[in-house]
Amino acid sequence: MRKFLLLPIAVIAGCTLETSTTQLVPEITVEQDDRDHIKYSPNTLNSALKRTRDDVIRSTDPKTANAFWVERDLEIDAVTHYISNCEFPTVGEKLRTMVITDQSLRLLFTELVRREDHFLSREEAALTRIGLIERLRRIDEFNTETLKSMLEGREWFRDDKDGKDAAYNAWLIVQHADRNPEFQRTILPLIEAALGTPGTSNQNYAYLHDRIAIAEGRPQLYGTQGRCVDLGIWEPYEIIDEAQVDIRRADMDLDTVADNITRLKDRCVIAASKN
Repeated sequence: MRKFLLLPIAVIAGCTLETSTTQLVPEITVEQDDRDHIKYSPNTLNSALKRTRDDVIRSTDPKTANAFWVERDLEIDAVTHYISNCEFPTVGEKLRTMVITDQSLRLLFTELVRREDHFLSREEAALTRIGLIERLRRIDEFNTETLKSMLEGREWFRDDKDGKDAAYNAWLIVQHADRNPEFQRTILPLIEAALGTPGTSNQNYAYLHDRIAIAEGRPQLYGTQGRCVDLGIWEPYEIIDEAQVDIRRADMDLDTVADNITRLKDRCVIAASKN
Protein backbone atom coordinates (compact mmCIF):
# COMPACT_ATOMS: atom_id res chain seq x y z
CA MET A 1 0.00 0.00 0.00
CA ARG A 2 1.30 3.46 -0.87
CA LYS A 3 1.86 5.88 1.98
CA PHE A 4 0.82 9.49 1.65
CA LEU A 5 1.74 12.69 3.37
CA LEU A 6 -0.22 15.92 3.56
CA LEU A 7 1.33 18.76 1.57
CA PRO A 8 0.00 22.31 1.95
CA ILE A 9 -1.08 23.73 -1.41
CA ALA A 10 -0.11 27.20 -2.59
CA VAL A 11 -2.68 29.73 -3.71
CA ILE A 12 -1.75 31.93 -6.66
CA ALA A 13 -3.73 34.44 -8.72
CA GLY A 14 -6.82 33.58 -6.69
CA CYS A 15 -6.76 29.91 -7.72
CA THR A 16 -6.54 27.15 -5.12
CA LEU A 17 -5.23 23.91 -6.53
CA GLU A 18 -7.49 21.80 -4.35
CA THR A 19 -10.83 22.51 -2.74
CA SER A 20 -9.20 21.73 0.59
CA THR A 21 -6.02 23.25 1.95
CA THR A 22 -3.99 20.07 1.41
CA GLN A 23 -3.40 17.44 -1.24
CA LEU A 24 -2.25 13.85 -1.02
CA VAL A 25 1.11 13.11 -2.59
CA PRO A 26 3.07 9.84 -2.53
CA GLU A 27 5.54 9.63 0.32
CA ILE A 28 9.11 9.08 -0.90
CA THR A 29 11.59 7.33 1.34
CA VAL A 30 14.92 9.15 1.61
CA GLU A 31 17.88 8.94 3.92
CA GLN A 32 17.53 10.95 7.12
CA ASP A 33 20.47 13.17 6.14
CA ASP A 34 18.64 14.04 2.91
CA ARG A 35 15.33 14.65 4.62
CA ASP A 36 16.91 17.43 6.66
CA HIS A 37 17.26 19.43 3.45
CA ILE A 38 13.66 19.00 2.35
CA LYS A 39 11.15 21.73 3.19
CA TYR A 40 7.53 20.98 2.31
CA SER A 41 6.24 24.49 1.91
CA PRO A 42 2.89 26.03 0.96
CA ASN A 43 4.95 28.04 -1.53
CA THR A 44 5.97 25.02 -3.63
CA LEU A 45 4.11 26.35 -6.68
CA ASN A 46 5.50 29.85 -6.33
CA SER A 47 8.98 28.40 -6.02
CA ALA A 48 8.56 26.38 -9.22
CA LEU A 49 7.23 29.34 -11.20
CA LYS A 50 10.17 31.50 -10.14
CA ARG A 51 12.87 29.15 -11.42
CA THR A 52 14.66 31.07 -14.14
CA ARG A 53 17.87 30.80 -16.13
CA ASP A 54 19.75 32.36 -13.22
CA ASP A 55 18.53 30.01 -10.51
CA VAL A 56 17.84 26.64 -12.09
CA ILE A 57 19.96 25.26 -9.27
CA ARG A 58 19.58 27.25 -6.07
CA SER A 59 21.99 27.29 -3.16
CA THR A 60 19.11 26.07 -0.97
CA ASP A 61 18.42 23.02 -3.16
CA PRO A 62 19.32 19.58 -1.73
CA LYS A 63 22.82 18.34 -2.49
CA THR A 64 22.01 14.70 -3.22
CA ALA A 65 20.15 13.40 -6.26
CA ASN A 66 17.45 11.63 -4.26
CA ALA A 67 16.50 14.66 -2.19
CA PHE A 68 16.94 17.05 -5.13
CA TRP A 69 14.32 15.17 -7.14
CA VAL A 70 11.96 14.87 -4.19
CA GLU A 71 11.77 18.68 -4.11
CA ARG A 72 11.63 19.16 -7.86
CA ASP A 73 8.97 16.47 -8.28
CA LEU A 74 6.76 18.32 -5.82
CA GLU A 75 7.30 21.49 -7.84
CA ILE A 76 6.42 19.71 -11.08
CA ASP A 77 3.29 18.26 -9.45
CA ALA A 78 2.25 21.71 -8.30
CA VAL A 79 2.75 23.33 -11.71
CA THR A 80 0.97 20.62 -13.70
CA HIS A 81 -1.93 20.60 -11.26
CA TYR A 82 -2.17 24.38 -11.45
CA ILE A 83 -2.22 24.34 -15.27
CA SER A 84 -4.88 21.62 -15.34
CA ASN A 85 -7.22 23.15 -12.77
CA CYS A 86 -6.94 26.93 -12.93
CA GLU A 87 -8.32 29.65 -15.17
CA PHE A 88 -5.77 31.92 -16.84
CA PRO A 89 -6.34 35.53 -17.91
CA THR A 90 -5.12 34.72 -21.44
CA VAL A 91 -4.18 31.67 -23.48
CA GLY A 92 -0.70 33.16 -23.74
CA GLU A 93 -0.32 33.19 -19.96
CA LYS A 94 -1.25 29.52 -19.76
CA LEU A 95 1.28 28.66 -22.48
CA ARG A 96 3.95 30.70 -20.71
CA THR A 97 3.34 28.76 -17.51
CA MET A 98 3.57 25.46 -19.38
CA VAL A 99 6.99 26.44 -20.75
CA ILE A 100 8.50 27.43 -17.38
CA THR A 101 9.14 23.88 -16.16
CA ASP A 102 10.10 22.72 -19.66
CA GLN A 103 12.86 25.31 -19.83
CA SER A 104 14.10 25.06 -16.25
CA LEU A 105 14.55 21.30 -16.65
CA ARG A 106 16.34 21.60 -19.99
CA LEU A 107 18.71 24.19 -18.58
CA LEU A 108 19.73 21.60 -16.01
CA PHE A 109 21.65 19.69 -18.70
CA THR A 110 24.31 22.38 -18.79
CA GLU A 111 23.92 23.64 -15.24
CA LEU A 112 24.61 20.19 -13.78
CA VAL A 113 28.03 20.35 -15.41
CA ARG A 114 28.76 23.96 -14.48
CA ARG A 115 27.41 23.56 -10.96
CA GLU A 116 28.75 20.13 -10.01
CA ASP A 117 30.21 21.74 -6.92
CA HIS A 118 26.68 22.28 -5.61
CA PHE A 119 26.36 18.54 -4.99
CA LEU A 120 28.13 16.43 -2.41
CA SER A 121 30.03 14.61 -5.18
CA ARG A 122 30.31 14.18 -8.93
CA GLU A 123 28.43 10.92 -8.52
CA GLU A 124 25.45 12.76 -7.03
CA ALA A 125 25.51 15.28 -9.88
CA ALA A 126 25.59 12.41 -12.38
CA LEU A 127 22.66 10.68 -10.69
CA THR A 128 20.72 13.94 -10.81
CA ARG A 129 21.39 14.13 -14.55
CA ILE A 130 20.11 10.57 -15.02
CA GLY A 131 16.88 11.49 -13.25
CA LEU A 132 16.45 14.46 -15.55
CA ILE A 133 15.47 12.36 -18.57
CA GLU A 134 12.48 10.89 -16.74
CA ARG A 135 11.25 14.33 -15.66
CA LEU A 136 11.65 15.78 -19.15
CA ARG A 137 9.58 12.93 -20.58
CA ARG A 138 6.89 13.56 -18.02
CA ILE A 139 6.62 17.31 -18.61
CA ASP A 140 6.82 16.94 -22.40
CA GLU A 141 3.96 14.43 -22.41
CA PHE A 142 1.87 16.63 -20.13
CA ASN A 143 2.48 19.74 -22.24
CA THR A 144 1.74 17.86 -25.47
CA GLU A 145 -1.61 16.54 -24.25
CA THR A 146 -2.56 19.94 -22.82
CA LEU A 147 -1.68 21.72 -26.06
CA LYS A 148 -3.69 19.20 -28.07
CA SER A 149 -6.73 20.04 -25.98
CA MET A 150 -6.14 23.78 -26.35
CA LEU A 151 -5.96 23.48 -30.16
CA GLU A 152 -9.22 21.58 -30.60
CA GLY A 153 -11.42 23.44 -33.07
CA ARG A 154 -9.10 26.39 -33.61
CA GLU A 155 -6.24 27.64 -35.79
CA TRP A 156 -2.69 28.33 -34.68
CA PHE A 157 -2.07 30.85 -31.90
CA ARG A 158 -1.65 34.58 -32.53
CA ASP A 159 0.01 37.00 -30.14
CA ASP A 160 -2.52 39.73 -30.93
CA LYS A 161 -5.43 37.49 -29.98
CA ASP A 162 -4.02 35.02 -27.46
CA GLY A 163 -1.48 37.09 -25.55
CA LYS A 164 2.24 37.84 -25.55
CA ASP A 165 4.52 35.07 -26.88
CA ALA A 166 1.60 32.66 -27.29
CA ALA A 167 2.69 31.47 -30.74
CA TYR A 168 6.34 31.05 -29.75
CA ASN A 169 5.64 29.16 -26.52
CA ALA A 170 3.17 26.85 -28.27
CA TRP A 171 5.76 26.17 -30.98
CA LEU A 172 8.37 25.35 -28.31
CA ILE A 173 6.05 22.75 -26.78
CA VAL A 174 5.50 21.17 -30.22
CA GLN A 175 9.25 21.23 -30.89
CA HIS A 176 9.77 19.16 -27.75
CA ALA A 177 6.95 16.69 -28.52
CA ASP A 178 9.37 14.22 -30.09
CA ARG A 179 7.57 11.23 -28.60
CA ASN A 180 4.50 12.19 -30.61
CA PRO A 181 5.73 12.74 -34.19
CA GLU A 182 2.21 12.47 -35.59
CA PHE A 183 1.23 15.49 -33.49
CA GLN A 184 4.24 17.42 -34.79
CA ARG A 185 3.27 16.61 -38.39
CA THR A 186 -0.28 17.78 -37.70
CA ILE A 187 0.94 21.11 -36.36
CA LEU A 188 3.35 21.96 -39.20
CA PRO A 189 0.62 22.99 -41.71
CA LEU A 190 -1.12 25.04 -39.00
CA ILE A 191 2.08 27.02 -38.47
CA GLU A 192 2.64 27.31 -42.22
CA ALA A 193 -0.85 28.76 -42.64
CA ALA A 194 -0.14 31.23 -39.83
CA LEU A 195 3.14 32.59 -41.26
CA GLY A 196 3.00 36.36 -41.27
CA THR A 197 0.60 36.58 -38.33
CA PRO A 198 1.79 38.12 -35.04
CA GLY A 199 4.16 35.79 -33.19
CA THR A 200 4.64 33.12 -35.85
CA SER A 201 8.09 33.25 -37.43
CA ASN A 202 9.70 31.71 -40.50
CA GLN A 203 12.51 30.56 -38.23
CA ASN A 204 10.24 28.48 -36.02
CA TYR A 205 8.58 26.89 -39.05
CA ALA A 206 12.03 25.93 -40.39
CA TYR A 207 13.08 24.38 -37.07
CA LEU A 208 9.97 22.23 -36.84
CA HIS A 209 10.17 21.25 -40.51
CA ASP A 210 13.74 19.99 -39.96
CA ARG A 211 12.94 18.28 -36.68
CA ILE A 212 10.18 16.23 -38.30
CA ALA A 213 12.46 15.28 -41.21
CA ILE A 214 15.24 14.06 -38.91
CA ALA A 215 12.76 12.08 -36.78
CA GLU A 216 11.54 10.37 -39.96
CA GLY A 217 15.08 9.52 -41.04
CA ARG A 218 15.17 12.05 -43.88
CA PRO A 219 17.75 14.79 -44.60
CA GLN A 220 16.73 18.22 -43.36
CA LEU A 221 16.07 21.28 -45.51
CA TYR A 222 17.45 24.14 -43.40
CA GLY A 223 20.21 22.60 -41.28
CA THR A 224 18.73 23.61 -37.94
CA GLN A 225 19.01 20.21 -36.26
CA GLY A 226 22.32 18.74 -35.13
CA ARG A 227 24.30 17.35 -32.23
CA CYS A 228 27.41 17.83 -30.15
CA VAL A 229 30.12 15.56 -31.55
CA ASP A 230 32.80 16.71 -29.13
CA LEU A 231 33.47 19.30 -26.48
CA GLY A 232 32.68 22.68 -28.04
CA ILE A 233 31.83 21.18 -31.46
CA TRP A 234 28.27 21.15 -32.83
CA GLU A 235 27.44 19.90 -36.31
CA PRO A 236 24.19 19.65 -38.27
CA TYR A 237 22.64 16.38 -39.38
CA GLU A 238 22.48 15.58 -43.10
CA ILE A 239 21.14 18.44 -45.25
CA ILE A 240 19.40 18.29 -48.63
CA ASP A 241 21.39 20.07 -51.37
CA GLU A 242 23.82 21.46 -48.80
CA ALA A 243 25.39 23.87 -51.33
CA GLN A 244 22.12 25.84 -51.42
CA VAL A 245 21.22 25.63 -47.75
CA ASP A 246 22.30 29.16 -46.82
CA ILE A 247 20.02 30.56 -49.53
CA ARG A 248 17.10 28.62 -48.08
CA ARG A 249 18.09 29.71 -44.57
CA ALA A 250 18.12 33.36 -45.61
CA ASP A 251 14.58 32.96 -46.97
CA MET A 252 13.56 31.79 -43.50
CA ASP A 253 15.37 34.64 -41.70
CA LEU A 254 18.12 32.32 -40.42
CA ASP A 255 21.84 33.04 -40.29
CA THR A 256 24.34 30.89 -42.21
CA VAL A 257 25.12 27.31 -41.22
CA ALA A 258 28.67 28.38 -40.33
CA ASP A 259 27.42 31.15 -38.06
CA ASN A 260 24.98 28.74 -36.45
CA ILE A 261 27.76 26.22 -35.75
CA THR A 262 29.80 28.95 -34.06
CA ARG A 263 26.84 30.16 -32.04
CA LEU A 264 25.96 26.68 -30.75
CA LYS A 265 29.44 25.53 -29.75
CA ASP A 266 28.95 26.71 -26.17
CA ARG A 267 26.03 24.29 -25.82
CA CYS A 268 28.43 21.38 -26.22
CA VAL A 269 29.67 21.25 -22.66
CA ILE A 270 29.70 17.46 -22.73
CA ALA A 271 31.17 15.56 -25.67
CA ALA A 272 28.49 13.87 -27.76
CA SER A 273 25.70 15.07 -25.44
CA LYS A 274 22.11 14.76 -26.57
CA ASN A 275 20.79 17.92 -28.26
